[in-house]
Amino acid sequence: MSIKKYILSFLMMAAFALFLYGEEPKLLVIGVTPWGDRIEMAASYKPFIDYISEELGIPVSLYIAKSYNELGAELADGSVHIGIFSPTAYVQAQDTYSELKYLATSVKNGAPYYYGYIITRADSKIKSIKKLKGKTFCFTDKSSTSGYKYPMLLFKKKKINPEKFFKEIIFVKSHDDSLEAVRKGIVDAGAVSGAFENYIHKDELRALDKTPPIPLDAVVVNKSLDGNLIKKIKKLFLSVNPNSKNANNELILSKLYFQGFVEKSNSFYNVVRDMLKEFNE
Repeated sequence: MSIKKYILSFLMMAAFALFLYGEEPKLLVIGVTPWGDRIEMAASYKPFIDYISEELGIPVSLYIAKSYNELGAELADGSVHIGIFSPTAYVQAQDTYSELKYLATSVKNGAPYYYGYIITRADSKIKSIKKLKGKTFCFTDKSSTSGYKYPMLLFKKKKINPEKFFKEIIFVKSHDDSLEAVRKGIVDAGAVSGAFENYIHKDELRALDKTPPIPLDAVVVNKSLDGNLIKKIKKLFLSVNPNSKNANNELILSKLYFQGFVEKSNSFYNVVRDMLKEFNE
């Protein structure tokens, strides 16, 4: 183990020990689900992480979870203090771990929801989902809301069984990978999140269909964290929005994938719970 990794592990263990007693941790760890390239994710969150650290007066570290499912357990056991969960990951974690407390919801394009897309290449002769029969298709992680769950529901409503309908199905690690797989012709079509709307090569791709509105990512903390600290964290997250007069706001929003945060409620995600019932989950 490198010295840098050893020190980070030590600090996280120290933060966990303090966390158990409801004290303010010496190092605050913000965990996020892995929706894209890890280097790009870290860069996009940096101004926001720096802002939280400066305002709280304690070091803040970004942790990108290895999978959609693991973040809930890490938040529940205290090794992560704040979690920014994709919708399905949030619902599954919230309904599994009683220690979790909802704080806020992400905003994108002025709304607390987004869409998933079924895409193909712009120069493809495929004009509808029905024309994908016998073609190759790409999903992201099976726990991904817009990269798997909602597209599967879309297929179900169209009476399409993907395993029989497609010639081949592949799974990739992120939405960026799905976009690239379609753009490069590795597959004929794929499922992606709203990242498609801002994709640098968007002109090379075309949407065949889109899902119903999906609640955006949820911000969650462990209830055992110091009460005053939770209030400060919530206030800081909600202070990040297009109308904020915060001096750091412009830089934060220029990098952050989201356009700020608003307060909704745990029940806002009931549509995701209803969707999961379709899969008996």
